[in-house]
Amino acid sequence: VDDVPTAHADTNSVSEGSQTTGNVLTDGTADVLGADGAAPGGAVTGVATGSNVSNPVSGNLGGAGIAGQYGTLVLNANGSYTYTANPNAVTANAVDHFVYTITDGDGDTSTVTLDITVNNVTVTASDTDALVYEKGLPAGSDAAGNSEIFNGAITPAGGTGPYTYTLNSSATGQYGNLVLNADGTYTYTLTKTYDG
Repeated sequence: VDDVPTAHADTNSVSEGSQTTGNVLTDGTADVLGADGAAPGGAVTGVATGSNVSNPVSGNLGGAGIAGQYGTLVLNANGSYTYTANPNAVTANAVDHFVYTITDGDGDTSTVTLDITVNNVTVTASDTDALVYEKGLPAGSDAAGNSEIFNGAITPAGGTGPYTYTLNSSATGQYGNLVLNADGTYTYTLTKTYDG
């Protein structure tokens, strides 16, 4: 009796800009190769993008891997894989679809999916308080000083750079001006006294 291999669909998840690993032969419900064992070069004989499992796939194993829609998959003949999600790849959670084929010792095949969910990462930036002093103004008690100027930097968290920094309001405030630089550093300059 010529038994045939049975592969089982695999899933995984990763945040955009990050990496995940697994093994399609053993993760979840383990794939079954039967009495014939694995093909001489290894059980996994091919990988491709997409979700069509009607035909076996071959090649694209190891090396630089295969580029999906949201990242790159490196799948090896022994079933181990690494998936690297592209930074800033999605604006909402999305799934990268792959199919892989296992082959037994006498050439029978089974083809199933490997779906990897790429999770969107929301970038946050903490609020910052800045202190400036009127004494540094031209009419202040320390006109030669720079106490009317505050230099700082925006520190994002939760995302993967490079980042783009944009002011969503006017750079000219009621009491001073803000200059935001391309690298996230900024300078606030007090230009008039506060009479509160």
